Amino acid sequence: VLVGAQTHAEEVSRVHGGDTYIAGDTVTEALTAPGDVFTAGSTITTSGSASGDIHAAGFDVNVATQTGGDIYAAGSTVSIEAPVSEDITAAGFSVRTTTNATTGGNARLFGRNVTVEGPVSGALSAFAGNVHLNAVITGDAWIAAETVTFGPAARIDGRLTLTTETDTAVPERVIPAARITVEEWDRPEMMREFSESW
Repeated sequence: VLVGAQTHAEEVSRVHGGDTYIAGDTVTEALTAPGDVFTAGSTITTSGSASGDIHAAGFDVNVATQTGGDIYAAGSTVSIEAPVSEDITAAGFSVRTTTNATTGGNARLFGRNVTVEGPVSGALSAFAGNVHLNAVITGDAWIAAETVTFGPAARIDGRLTLTTETDTAVPERVIPAARITVEEWDRPEMMREFSESW
């Protein structure tokens, strides 16, 4: 079944094999998806719920969909604004998880500017020019960035591996110094190790 969305004539969606496919210049969709969701467009805004994974690619990507699986998102700006039962993998110039975007698994965030405001039950991996952490990370955190800042809600319950270009003072309220490993900033080596590990 191929249908045009009611909100935008240029938006087209199809349900196939239990998965939902949506494309258009501007995608604005309130989802009730029993399976996985695949969406692409210039501007993507989703709400509602999806039982499976969400795959989203666009220029501006805003996922406010309660997700039963994983989220994979890429764009110039990426914002995750609703609970995710499993993992988040997101890349963009600006990447942000809001306070409502609780992550049940691991969060892997890549960008020029990365802001983490949503709590992460698993591990956090953040690679960026600038990282701002203002959430609770229950597992370990690996942050590799030129600059790293911590908001009042920041806390890491596991270990922190910190790779940064500048001396970064990590407040004791975020994590005790005994659980921090500081690594020298070596961009080529870091990218090589990251590429091999993935």
